[in-house]
Amino acid sequence: MLALGLGASVFGAAGRLTVYRPYFMTLSLASLSWTFWRFYRHKLAAARGLGLQSALAALIPGRRDAPLFLLAGLVIALILFPYWGVPLFAG
Repeated sequence: MLALGLGASVFGAAGRLTVYRPYFMTLSLASLSWTFWRFYRHKLAAARGLGLQSALAALIPGRRDAPLFLLAGLVIALILFPYWGVPLFAG
């Protein structure tokens, strides 16, 4: 019963944060952009001296890039949730 009551109170508190949704979206997209910049700036710096095909080959995502792209997909899915989630769960 206690867990159910706590869960309901969390949903009630989250409803009040709807006003701040644009700020949360801006913050999440800015931090995601910063993360991509920090992650790929070393690859870009290394690729500057190479030819075009070698530079593009150096920027192809690999296994090390998977968590970043997974996180980016999750953030975008959560930002777009009101547009696809409400019709999906409404009925």
